Amino acid sequence: MAWGILWRVYVTLVIYSIVISLCLMATPARWLLYDPQFAVWKLTIGNFSFACVLLASLACLDRGALALCFGKILAQDRSFWRRLTVWTATLYLVLAVVNLLIWKLVPFETWLRTKAFVSLGALIVFSIIIPRFLDTRKS
Repeated sequence: MAWGILWRVYVTLVIYSIVISLCLMATPARWLLYDPQFAVWKLTIGNFSFACVLLASLACLDRGALALCFGKILAQDRSFWRRLTVWTATLYLVLAVVNLLIWKLVPFETWLRTKAFVSLGALIVFSIIIPRFLDTRKS
């Protein structure tokens, strides 16, 4: 279960990131992609906006965005997908805040080396722990 959640959430995030990057490149704001000051905010904005998209998907879709992408492959009930979506959105909101805290508390070079590993490590830990909080029995 943990591996299934890990790669499904990660693939969804990668797809979302590619779409956002392509949208930025197609606008006059593409200079932001290369601005060193914006480098810190890219990860925070990406995590925060991904969490917002997940939470908004709960209002628009019965089971949320994660179920829309992977619901047929990982057959679970509505409650499972809604709780997984809320937990995942919470993870990315926390990652957005943690990114800003790390950026403020450590030198920029240290932040630059750790930014990818903190998010990936948190996602791996999340994927191992979260099945314990979700009732995986089908109803």
